[in-house]
Amino acid sequence: MGDLEKHEPVPASSSDEVAVAKAGGGGEGAEERAWWDGNVNVYWVLGTLLAVWFLCVEGPMRIHADVDTVDVSFVMHLVGAYVTFLICIANMFHTPSHGPTYRTVHVTLGQVLLCAGVFHFAFGLYCAWADRPGRNIPRALAIGLTVGGIMQTLTSFLGYAFILAYRAAADDSWLKPWWLRAHIGCMAGVFLPACGTPAAMRIMPYLGQPMTLGLALFIPILTLMAIRLAFMFEADGVRRYY
Repeated sequence: MGDLEKHEPVPASSSDEVAVAKAGGGGEGAEERAWWDGNVNVYWVLGTLLAVWFLCVEGPMRIHADVDTVDVSFVMHLVGAYVTFLICIANMFHTPSHGPTYRTVHVTLGQVLLCAGVFHFAFGLYCAWADRPGRNIPRALAIGLTVGGIMQTLTSFLGYAFILAYRAAADDSWLKPWWLRAHIGCMAGVFLPACGTPAAMRIMPYLGQPMTLGLALFIPILTLMAIRLAFMFEADGVRRYY
């Protein structure tokens, strides 16, 4: 992934663009990367593979198996979940330093993610706790999913707040790169532990274990991966893959 100073995931003011240009980043006139030349690293690859399995294989299989009990609230929850997960993949792969087009797309998708996250959490909360025929969820699993949904919503809006703080900070402020790192960490948190845990825990039944065990196992693992991902952004411009 690129360097810390080069990844401001919101539309930059003129002073921000000067700072980005000095860092060789994605200000006006910067050379754009090819669509395939994104931020490839082991954490993004693992998260993306998990998402593809969950969204394209496991999810449709579960829907087909339980089609008689699928209701509108669950469909709405899935729509929000799909949108959120796919935006996380895209925005972690291409960041604003990759060129003006990527800057615009990154910002737009980030705004959609904020709305989709609230949308899918609200419907997910209803699905977890409402008395729905044939779809009653065990209390422990409902609690775990609710905590995960709350954390996803919090990290999404904290990430937005941190990027606003980054933009407001003076260019020579020692806090400026840390605001950006905090933003990256929050959005990595949405991608890996928040979106990844509900997907990863569905591996457990294939191993003969309850999904509640998957919650306890994958939340800390994916959280540590998200923290590492945030600290991969350094100021020396060196790409890091793990």
